[in-house]
Amino acid sequence: MVVNIYEAKTNMSKLLHLLESGQEKEIIVCNRGKPVLRWLPILDFPNEKRPFGIWKDKYQTKEENDFFALDDEIAREFEGD
Repeated sequence: MVVNIYEAKTNMSKLLHLLESGQEKEIIVCNRGKPVLRWLPILDFPNEKRPFGIWKDKYQTKEENDFFALDDEIAREFEGD
């Protein structure tokens, strides 16, 4: 299905429903007759929940003083000291 931007904006919910229901395989959105966007349904999106704290212990934490010390370092770079 090919639609213009105005039609896509005005009927976005309806167009997305067509994709979700499988009535349309893709929707091409055009700007002044030139295709600029292709909407496709996501067919195999994993439905499992991500575990809580997945990034825990992956990055070093910094103390508040260390965080603000970086500001002084950056300031010295700009001041040329």
